[in-house]
Amino acid sequence: MPHSLTPDFYDFRSEYGIGSLEQLESFPKFVQIETVSGCNARCRMCSVHDWKRTKSAMSDGLFNKLVAELAEKKAWVEQVTLQMGGEPLLDRRLEDRVSALKRSGIRSVGFTTNASMLDEDRAKRLLEAGIDMIDFSIDGASAETFEAIRINLSYEEVCGNVLRFIALRNASDRRVQIRVRMVIQPENAHELDAFVAFWRNQLGPSDYVLGRFLNWWAGWREDLSEVPGALLHAKPSSAELNPLPCLAPFSTLVVLSDGRVPLCCLDYNADTPMGSVVEKSIESIWQGDNFGQVRAAHRARGRAAMPFCQNCHIFATDSGFDFPGIEKREERA
Repeated sequence: MPHSLTPDFYDFRSEYGIGSLEQLESFPKFVQIETVSGCNARCRMCSVHDWKRTKSAMSDGLFNKLVAELAEKKAWVEQVTLQMGGEPLLDRRLEDRVSALKRSGIRSVGFTTNASMLDEDRAKRLLEAGIDMIDFSIDGASAETFEAIRINLSYEEVCGNVLRFIALRNASDRRVQIRVRMVIQPENAHELDAFVAFWRNQLGPSDYVLGRFLNWWAGWREDLSEVPGALLHAKPSSAELNPLPCLAPFSTLVVLSDGRVPLCCLDYNADTPMGSVVEKSIESIWQGDNFGQVRAAHRARGRAAMPFCQNCHIFATDSGFDFPGIEKREERA
């Protein structure tokens, strides 16, 4: 059964068959659409405590505009995910929006959820809509640990919802990849082995159990490396990470529920605005000056070029491309 911790560096260029960096600058390979902003949980490590945005749902008109543009690029777009920082199941139209994207020809549609609102009816509707991937965030292998981290949620309810979805998926003819994820932190690291063992036995050969370490924006704990555990490894060093360009501004565009486009999925308040899809197309924003300046900075100095990007390891991948002035990873090893 596949399972992993944070993914190792991999060659993005080879993974997706990209011939040149310029190809990536034509249109995003990955698009995140936040159809609703807000969350029913208050997880202790989450950025929701710092949001300066009020809960809002994306209008049908704006969503339909995005779907129409994405349909024109369906041969290029790798995946559309329907969430940003909050809980996508708060959107009562989520299933309709999954269906609209699938009807338009998007090859993969998915989202990440805390699963607390995934009752049987919604599980069936999502399967019928054609969902391709769901990432379940479950940060513990016991009620005590889970509920101390994921405030307002019930461990029993969440696990029950996920197990029912797995059963419904298995009983259907739908090919849906399920990923069960733990955000590893000092409060739950001791349960990682038990977490992996339990969920590995529930899933199929195309599913994943994975652990992801806290990123700096979500309150990175420097004492994490001191927590005992055979499956833990050290935080990526700044010396190794910061000279590398992040692939987010070359591969992924995020749209907030009000249409604003932030720098990336970690720019949850759009403090570094790239534009608005209310006013412009995805393509024009992606090819615009704001993204162009960010890419130029990353080409020249890597993550070190921008204070917001320094020490961030959420996209810890090797591009496979040569960036002038930046050593290739294999040469530094």
